[in-house]
Amino acid sequence: MATASAIDLAQSQSLDLVIVGRQDVNPVCRIMDYSKKRYDQKRKRQQSKQTKTQLKEIKMRPVIDIGDYNIKLKKMTEFLEAGHRVKILIRFRGREVIHQDLGDDLVERLLRDLSDYIQVEQMPKLEGKQIIFTVVPKKK
Repeated sequence: MATASAIDLAQSQSLDLVIVGRQDVNPVCRIMDYSKKRYDQKRKRQQSKQTKTQLKEIKMRPVIDIGDYNIKLKKMTEFLEAGHRVKILIRFRGREVIHQDLGDDLVERLLRDLSDYIQVEQMPKLEGKQIIFTVVPKKK
């Protein structure tokens, strides 16, 4: 199609004539709403830049062994470095509820070990047979 007739056709439809493929002899053009295309491209770029944060959950018991504790601590630091929030549950089973001081010691140890990475979003509190608190990564 001749360039002049393509331009007339685009103007009659209130659209734009956009060059899609540049070739030496015959450029490939398309009739479209160019401002809408630019808007869609801008929106896709903005969405690709956004990061989605998730709430990760870590469950522990107050009598956790040091090896298991270190593994869960490592996992928590990975989550926090990725920008996720972490909900920590310390669950008491059976008569362990009597020894709440073990749970409090574990909470203090966690907060001390993670102090470089976290801000406490929800303070630790005992709800039934578990201590629950939420931490978020420190702002840079």
